[in-house]
Amino acid sequence: MTNALPAFLQNRQSKALAPSLVANLGAGTPAYISIANNRFTLVDAGGAEEPVATYDPKTGPYLDCVIVDSNDHLSKVFYDKPYDPSASQYEPPACFSDNGVGPSRAAPRPQAPTCAQCPNAVWGSKISAVSGKGVKACSDQQKLAIMIPGDEVVFLMRVPPNTLSNLRAYTAKFAGQSVDGSDVITRIAFESQGTLKFEAVNYIDEATFARREALLTAHGADGLV
Repeated sequence: MTNALPAFLQNRQSKALAPSLVANLGAGTPAYISIANNRFTLVDAGGAEEPVATYDPKTGPYLDCVIVDSNDHLSKVFYDKPYDPSASQYEPPACFSDNGVGPSRAAPRPQAPTCAQCPNAVWGSKISAVSGKGVKACSDQQKLAIMIPGDEVVFLMRVPPNTLSNLRAYTAKFAGQSVDGSDVITRIAFESQGTLKFEAVNYIDEATFARREALLTAHGADGLV
């Protein structure tokens, strides 16, 4: 197909399909960072995986990165099928929300008109397989946009509910300071099974600073978070 639009199509009156289809179908799976099995794995938009090789004998696997953006709200995610660690492909959540108010229009099986009305958002709606305590079947997650120095891809990281307090304590260290959390290299490691911890290990260099500024100016991370 050529790029030149035929003359008879230049004055069409029909509905433009692309905007509505993009809105309805979403943008596909973004590149993301998996923390399954207490390992960091980079997964690109096509599903190809690249294990992160960095390892500390004392603390185990870790990822040095830059947290460049975050969702202004906690995301809510509900799976209606149990996790199968042997699965080669994973189904998307049945229902999710990125504004914490109501299900996304891309959610396959919305559970309630609003998050406040959802029975899965009630404490005790699920029993944790780890602690045996009552938790929410619909879990809170924090979406972060992650840059890795030397990698041109910007990755999505979903911070799980058991890590939110550690992330809150880490980001609180930058409150009122001249340095921001996106000005430093953050080392993310595992505190325990499935729980992350965060530590600032250095300032970003000039090349990373320039790339971060270009990314934010272009709103390049907006679609991730």
